[in-house]
Amino acid sequence: MNKYWEAISKVIKFLKAFIKWAKVGFKRTKFSKQRMDICEGCPKMKENNTCEVCGCFLPIKTLWVTESCPEDKW
Repeated sequence: MNKYWEAISKVIKFLKAFIKWAKVGFKRTKFSKQRMDICEGCPKMKENNTCEVCGCFLPIKTLWVTESCPEDKW
């Protein structure tokens, strides 16, 4: 898959997650700090704060109550 389609795929994935989050009233988890701490200790977290497995931007993903770790760490 070329970079163009990778970027489009990430946008679509983000929009789906955003819609899911919107449906629950934009609720944030009270465990975002703990989630981010787990991510920061994970070898699959890249320097740009994205996950190597799912490609998500972790400072946002860890805030949303509707999201979960693809590695089942949180």
